[in-house]
Amino acid sequence: MRTIIKKITIINCIILLGILTSCETFLDEEPKGRLDESFLKTESGLKSLSVALYERAHYQVYTLLHLGAAGTDEITFAQERTAERMTLYQTDVLVESSEVRNAWRYLYEMLNNCNYGLSIIDEVPFNSQADKDKITGEFHYFRAWLFWMAIELWGEGAHYTLTPTEGVITEGYQTTIDVFYKTILDDISIAEQKLPAKSNLNGELNTDIASALKARVLMSLTQYSDPVIKSTGYYTSKNEVYSAAKKIADSFISSSKYGLLDDYASVFNVNNEGNKETIWALQMTLDPVYTLELHILARDFTANPTFSLREKKSLLSGYGLYEHSGWYGRKMGSYMATYYYATLFDENDKRLEGTFETVYRKLWNAATNKYDDMGVPMKDGKPTDTILYRPMREVSEQEAAEYKKRGIFVDGLNLIYKGENKKPGGGYRSNERMYCNTITKYLDRNRTAPKLEKSGNDIIIFRLAEQYLIGAECALFLEGSNAAKVYIDNLRKRARKTTNSLPVVVSDIDIDYILDERTREMGTEMIRWFDLKRTNRLERIPQLNPDCEFFDINIHKLRPIPNSELELITNYPDGFKQNPNYPSKN
Repeated sequence: MRTIIKKITIINCIILLGILTSCETFLDEEPKGRLDESFLKTESGLKSLSVALYERAHYQVYTLLHLGAAGTDEITFAQERTAERMTLYQTDVLVESSEVRNAWRYLYEMLNNCNYGLSIIDEVPFNSQADKDKITGEFHYFRAWLFWMAIELWGEGAHYTLTPTEGVITEGYQTTIDVFYKTILDDISIAEQKLPAKSNLNGELNTDIASALKARVLMSLTQYSDPVIKSTGYYTSKNEVYSAAKKIADSFISSSKYGLLDDYASVFNVNNEGNKETIWALQMTLDPVYTLELHILARDFTANPTFSLREKKSLLSGYGLYEHSGWYGRKMGSYMATYYYATLFDENDKRLEGTFETVYRKLWNAATNKYDDMGVPMKDGKPTDTILYRPMREVSEQEAAEYKKRGIFVDGLNLIYKGENKKPGGGYRSNERMYCNTITKYLDRNRTAPKLEKSGNDIIIFRLAEQYLIGAECALFLEGSNAAKVYIDNLRKRARKTTNSLPVVVSDIDIDYILDERTREMGTEMIRWFDLKRTNRLERIPQLNPDCEFFDINIHKLRPIPNSELELITNYPDGFKQNPNYPSKN
């Protein structure tokens, strides 16, 4: 796997600890691996700090998973309490949850190191102005990315600082939306000026990546009033913001550097990383030589393939299927699709097959010349026998009986999602939730052991398809449905099984239509909560995800400040406040 982290030896521990966090170190590493301040104030030290930010960015994946994807209309909990906790929206649980606590902690620790790098970079002599510009651009980019997450997750409850610190700060500082966004746009502007036009290494930042971040930031900015927008100093109205975002989207779409892949599923294939559709991905590797913090997203979306709900029959013995396998993944899935997500696709939409695992076949291992858990669903170049079929639709008893005659077990969505509101049956780890459909975008079929949880596939943060959706939304606001149709039509070309399928009807296009298309195209890609918030459509959460039973739009449009942080802040609650309607820490 090609990765920037493999090219540069990273020193994994940074002397600067997080703001408003405990004094724990980021990693339990040997002292010889630590950076000290005298080293940081050299060109080599700042380069090491910059590379460390790329590695620290991997921790933001879980902020985006638990706070950006979970508890939305797209996915609900399946097999783990973590997912259940982030879906139910029990307010008193959220303020104490490790997911919110870690999101805050990791974000502000990384932000502190950005601030430190920017505070000393002009004191450090560089042999090359280009090298200094590159590092400067990286610090500004990462700070903008982090501030965008902070202001959208916590709103004006987020802590704002441009000053680095060591150890614990006892006072928090909160400010207004426009101040955050002015800093974000300032940082992106500098990043666009300083970063190289082309990356030397996969995953390394460049001007295109800064522009992709800017487009996403601008779409978030549209949710605020014109006076707030004007106070940023960059734009005077939503119209101007939409126009600027559309210009960026159009530039990406027309660029010869990027293109939509013909096969939707191949965008996420671990053996096709760095493809033409990817603008920026966090680099991962399974190579044991490199001490990266790998992700477990493959596990988080993987269901158990070894049971037929209809027949109430285990498929573990003698069927060539396994709970954990190299091909179908480790069956510890935290999350599953909501009924809304599972049924949103037309049967002629190829994105359906590129998103969900529906067919399970015996796993043949050519190395051992037998069926085993590290095999693949092929033998002698031909598919082996299908054992289980889980189509993304309801299945009648008659159809199931016909499959049974062929020796195939078939389970339909009607066995998983039940009742008037189509809520999956039971609590976490119930049969209906455990034996659902795997979401395949994060599967790593290169894992070397069936129970290996961590994966080495890259995590895509920005890709070209999003630019079509941004273009459609901006066009809808600026010019109307006819203009938006062009973007959606072009995006759907690779999704159509037949030329005339998936027609785009102009009269149907509104913001909910575009949000539906975003789910078909970008479901589980960890920005859904941000999209619902910025489009003022958070009411879709309880409407389309009945598991979000305690969701209250008056409370949960912002995340809580973790209680563990409030305990450390000496100016709480007079100078630093919890977000509205969350329980205050006594």
